[in-house]
Amino acid sequence: MTSPFEKSQAMMKKIALTLLLVVHSLLSAEKHALLVGINNYQNDIGTLKYCVSDVKAFRDILIQVVGYKPRNVHLMTDQMSGQDLPNFINILLRLENLANRIQVGDTFIFYFSGHGISTQDQSYLLALDSNTTTYRTLKRSAIPIEEVNDILSGVKAQQILTIIDACRNDPSAGRSNQDNLLSDNFARGFQIEPRTDVPGQPAVRANLYACSIGERAYEWSEKKQGVFSYFMLKGLQGEAVDENGQLTVTELANYTQQKVGEWTLTYRGKKQTPWLVLRGKSNLVLAENLSRTSTKITRESTTTVDAEAEMWEMAKHSANISDIEDFLQAFPTGKLSPVAQLKLKQLKRKTKIVENMEVPKTKPNKTRVIFSNKDKAKMVWIPNGTYIMGDSKNEIDDSMRSAKPAHEVELNGFYMNAHEVTVGQYKKFLAETGHRALPDWVSQISPTDSHPVVGVSWHDAVSYCQWVGKRLPTEAEWEYAARGGLSGKRYPWGNTAPDGSQCNYADKNADIVLTEINDEWTWSNMQVNDGYAKCAPVGKYKPNGYGLYDMGGNVSEWCADWYGKFYYKNRISKNPLGPNSGTTRVLRGGSWPNSSRYIHVANRNDSDPDDRNSNCGFRCVLDLDID
Repeated sequence: MTSPFEKSQAMMKKIALTLLLVVHSLLSAEKHALLVGINNYQNDIGTLKYCVSDVKAFRDILIQVVGYKPRNVHLMTDQMSGQDLPNFINILLRLENLANRIQVGDTFIFYFSGHGISTQDQSYLLALDSNTTTYRTLKRSAIPIEEVNDILSGVKAQQILTIIDACRNDPSAGRSNQDNLLSDNFARGFQIEPRTDVPGQPAVRANLYACSIGERAYEWSEKKQGVFSYFMLKGLQGEAVDENGQLTVTELANYTQQKVGEWTLTYRGKKQTPWLVLRGKSNLVLAENLSRTSTKITRESTTTVDAEAEMWEMAKHSANISDIEDFLQAFPTGKLSPVAQLKLKQLKRKTKIVENMEVPKTKPNKTRVIFSNKDKAKMVWIPNGTYIMGDSKNEIDDSMRSAKPAHEVELNGFYMNAHEVTVGQYKKFLAETGHRALPDWVSQISPTDSHPVVGVSWHDAVSYCQWVGKRLPTEAEWEYAARGGLSGKRYPWGNTAPDGSQCNYADKNADIVLTEINDEWTWSNMQVNDGYAKCAPVGKYKPNGYGLYDMGGNVSEWCADWYGKFYYKNRISKNPLGPNSGTTRVLRGGSWPNSSRYIHVANRNDSDPDDRNSNCGFRCVLDLDID
């Protein structure tokens, strides 16, 4: 039988062993950092200015001031190559490699400076090769925050600090002058819980964001850095250090919050409040034995004239009215105020938001309409909702079995061009980008600037969408929009067969053109006269219930999806994106040389993405809710 004395001795040995393990882990503790900065993305994502310089400066401070070993500080920027290039695969591999190497007692900092983006169900960090063209390409090429959580939650380190500066400009190339506000979903997506299964001091995890929810992060062109980064580095250099020479993440966050808040209020008339989320039973110590310094940042450090010029440099290229109004609020009688007033008037003329427009009886009472600046296209709001996608009543003949089975689909809301992209709009795109010209024969099919553009491949359509800051609709979005709020109807206007007043399709006028090409092409309806032998100018027929024109006939329209004949059998119910791969892309809507069965809202067609057909065009959609 074990005596109380022996039990006490055994307990003391266990305590001593635990203390030895703790001391050993502290003495052998290493500090690691992975710093990712991306200015220039590969796939038409908006360019940033100072992300690379921010992470480089942070690296220098960690090594020269805080005492990190150079071999433990890993830098990845778009200026580098090989495994240091911050593409999707390299970032994840580097994170996983470090996660496996880091030991108990170590400290790890993950700093990401670049673009972030949120969808309804997920948030992402955009890698160098991320592609935001469609929801599907985004999911395949961007780094889910949940994935970062999973990796970092398995790290044995005593301390982990995640620094996120990903809310500067909108990542969409066409909207890069607009704000990219930190969303609640994005911020709260980082949930890196401290591990409790390793010996040593209590583990601590911290997330430091460049701004708070509903705010954006600003850049300081004079310093060639982000404002958040500039003051964070000042804090690390000594300005946030306490009397004992120790710097905790809380002290750094408090200092940075104060300085960034003062600067943005003074020079931008806005709020930017760096935000710290701390998990664990102790504070996170960033550095010890640092010298304390104090440098007061005041408005006098930069003259009023310099501040005005700097703020105008950011605002003058913006297409956002609020940026110009912010400038005028900060400098109402400044030297550049007259120029800003003129810019404001120009923007207000270009941007119109119309509510409660006169609409067809089938349309909801309140319609949201916007006019996009670049191509002047009218766009109407398609509200979120659920509908039955596909052929539910065997109304399409057996050759169209790909429209079965009918299945319920739920979609987020979006804006859609009221009309197909016109020849005139496409000409402007060609003039500004130098994109390849249209085939010569296009003018024979669509002779005026008001006609829908044809002779465009799927790739041409995607390039136009990227230029204008929009995208192609998914097949599910297209059918939902084409139905116009009607349930279970054959056509965009209802169940009435087309009689020439609703749309442009193969009528007796088209028959003349078609039989001249091939005398066996005799499917035209000789009892119908829709007024046009080939393409009609856009908007010549009545709109559907959502205010969309020509959703049946005129030209078939490219969709974003790969075509899959049996894809509907998957019954994907929420925001479906089509198959992961394929050989052809989806076409929808029917066209001027097609019979009426092609105009059925559930009808599916497809073509090689390189094809430039005389009856194929497109329209754009935009993920933007301005409520």
